Amino acid sequence: AVLFDRPALSMRNLAIAAIIVLLREPETMAGPSFQMSFAAVAAMIAAHEWWLSRLRRPREPTGWGGILLRRLGVVVAGSLLTTLIASTATAPFAAYHFQRINPYGLIGNALAIPFVSLLVMPAAVAGTLLMPFGLDGPVWRLMGVGSSAVLDVAAWVALIDGSVRGVRAFPVEHLLWMAAGFVVLVLVRTPLRLAGLAVALLATMAAARTSPADVLIDRQGQVVALRGADGRLAVLGRSSSRFTVDRWLAADGDLRKGNDPGLRAGTLCDRMGCIGRLSDGRAVALVLLPEAFEEDCSRAQLVVTPLPAPQFCARTALVIDRARLAESASLALRLEEGRFAVTETRPSEAWKPWFGRGRSRQPAAVTVETSQPETAAPDDGSDLLTP
Repeated sequence: AVLFDRPALSMRNLAIAAIIVLLREPETMAGPSFQMSFAAVAAMIAAHEWWLSRLRRPREPTGWGGILLRRLGVVVAGSLLTTLIASTATAPFAAYHFQRINPYGLIGNALAIPFVSLLVMPAAVAGTLLMPFGLDGPVWRLMGVGSSAVLDVAAWVALIDGSVRGVRAFPVEHLLWMAAGFVVLVLVRTPLRLAGLAVALLATMAAARTSPADVLIDRQGQVVALRGADGRLAVLGRSSSRFTVDRWLAADGDLRKGNDPGLRAGTLCDRMGCIGRLSDGRAVALVLLPEAFEEDCSRAQLVVTPLPAPQFCARTALVIDRARLAESASLALRLEEGRFAVTETRPSEAWKPWFGRGRSRQPAAVTVETSQPETAAPDDGSDLLTP
């Protein structure tokens, strides 16, 4: 574009770049790299065009000192404004894909820009020019000083309380509405563009009000996360999957890790299973051995187990056992008007031939041997269930 005396930074060029990328790798549209990169550049081009349409050329300062200060001010202000625009444009996509936002990124850039502008970049140019003559060593050391200062600034900002904030996962529909509003905002040149801003803000408010799950169950029925009275997730399971719990916490906007001891607060576990309580006091039991069915089914409103559950358990509790998990994989449950609303990872209407449903289906429950299931079972549990 520069060689042909055409505008290099334009929406048309950005559109051509997007078309080339999508023709070559159309699947990138669903990824965060494509979305965040093109959103940031589109926002900066739109802001640049808007600014040029309203710019009144100021009177140039006199003297080399005034010129230097003005140009330095333009560089710093431009860098800060660019960071603010790009961060705002990419925030919805970062929140959707990574459940993280960095509210203090602008502070970090403001403190780092002087080192980059005055040390790192000039040293990079000077070092490249001096390299053929073997005189570049001192310049690279100077560049290293500036780079170390940038890293120190980044580390200091990262230590500020609240520098990274978690965001709860929200449905893709909200992201699509945000993207639609963003497209209208950056492409439309008339006052109608404010309608795009309104759509994006409404979608953001709807995403912030997304109702989180109260119970999460992994596909093996070995790990359960439940929302306690403090509104945070607690974990049931003797040997929980660190990866699974990390993903659950991230989707809940929780910055804790899967090995955090606080995840066990308010729960009780032994060799036969675990039990915890939801925010409304309902008991959730994780049964790992058959001997625990009789007691846990009588006191819990939700029973989760990797084993086949006895029929009598379903009379007093919602049961998620091996058969249910084989059909639906992992589950998310929400309390709605006193009942559990279940969301399946693999719902029945999404069946595919390679799922193998029908060949691997387990019985819904095993048969209880005694005719009175409420009667206490033997202590060893040998007669509780039939094979």
